[in-house]
Amino acid sequence: MPALHELSPVPRFFFARIFPWIVVAVGAFALYLGFETLYGGWASNAWPSVPGVVTSAEIEVQRGSGSAAADSYHGRVVYAYEVAGDSLTARRVNFGEYGTGEAEHAEAIISRYPEGAEVVVHYDPGKPRDAVLEPGLHGIPWLYLVLGAPFFLCGLALARFLPRVAANESGSTR
Repeated sequence: MPALHELSPVPRFFFARIFPWIVVAVGAFALYLGFETLYGGWASNAWPSVPGVVTSAEIEVQRGSGSAAADSYHGRVVYAYEVAGDSLTARRVNFGEYGTGEAEHAEAIISRYPEGAEVVVHYDPGKPRDAVLEPGLHGIPWLYLVLGAPFFLCGLALARFLPRVAANESGSTR
C-alpha cells in the first residue's frame, strides 16, 4: 500500500479520518456483544424457571461462501413454555452458543434436547420471551471481548495519530 502522502486527497481523507472510526465501530460492536452475552449469562443464573417442551430439534448448516470457506453446524432447539398464562417459544439453549465446522457439537446439543423432551426453561422475569435451557455462561462468550478490545483500541489509536501523520506528510511534500 502506498504511503498516505502518495494518495490523492479523497483516499487520504478516507484512510486518515474515516477508516479508523470504522475499526472503532467494529470493535465497539464486538465489545457490546461480548458484554451483553456475559451479562445475560450471569443474570440467567437467577432467573425463575418453568416447565417446557422441545417442539423442534435439528442441525442447521450454514454454508460457507467462497471456495475456501467451511460450513458451520448449529444445534437449533425450539421449545415452548408458559409464563403467567402466555404461551411462548424460544430457541436459545445458552448464552455463548456457537457453531463449528464439525457436526458433532451440534449433534450433542440436539441429543440433549430431542423433540418432545420435557425441559426446564429459565426466563427473564422482565422479558419472559428471553429464555434459556442452560443458565450461566457456556461456549465462547469471551471471544467477542478478546477480538473487540484490540479493534477498539487500535481504532482509537489510528483515529488519534493518522490525521496527524497525513497532515505532516502532505505538508512536507509541498
